[in-house]
Amino acid sequence: MVLGLKHGITELVDHDHEWGINAAETIQRLWAILGSSAKDIQHIGSTAIRSIKAKPVIDIAVLACNYEEILSLTAELEKEGFIFRGWEGNDERQPVFQCGEYIQEDKEMRVLTHFIHIVKADSQQWHNYINLRNYMNAYPTVAHEYERVKLQLADENRNDYHKYHLGKKDYIIDMIKTANQWSESNLA
Repeated sequence: MVLGLKHGITELVDHDHEWGINAAETIQRLWAILGSSAKDIQHIGSTAIRSIKAKPVIDIAVLACNYEEILSLTAELEKEGFIFRGWEGNDERQPVFQCGEYIQEDKEMRVLTHFIHIVKADSQQWHNYINLRNYMNAYPTVAHEYERVKLQLADENRNDYHKYHLGKKDYIIDMIKTANQWSESNLA
């Protein structure tokens, strides 16, 4: 299994079914630490989309009732290798991307292996993550279009992850809207 990416580098690899196994093991470790502080924990992001290339970094979303309760467990999380990185997208104009974030690294290989996104239970972010993943898995053609966008951006920004990430932001926002509409229509 290919897992991990050097900081600042953008590289996409073929989907690996072992990512799902690793994500499930990581989720169990997180449940053991977080207990009732988490309402749900799920594998998200491109490594959770079965048919596309992805950066070999596992994204996990933790649904939390209270950020402070999760932050109070930072010492326990750090003992298990989950390092608090701060807040992602703390821009009120883009609340779609607001969450606390922990990372896990392979210190020996000097690579990032996991992003742990802490998402408030009363925010839309949780639904965005889950709906986008489910939508992409339900529509492989759409997932492959997303893969095409990612491959082009990765090719153009191999040594600049920030530019790669910003380059796909508008596309993802549009896909989130479509995925949320799709999810709502399935609930009706």
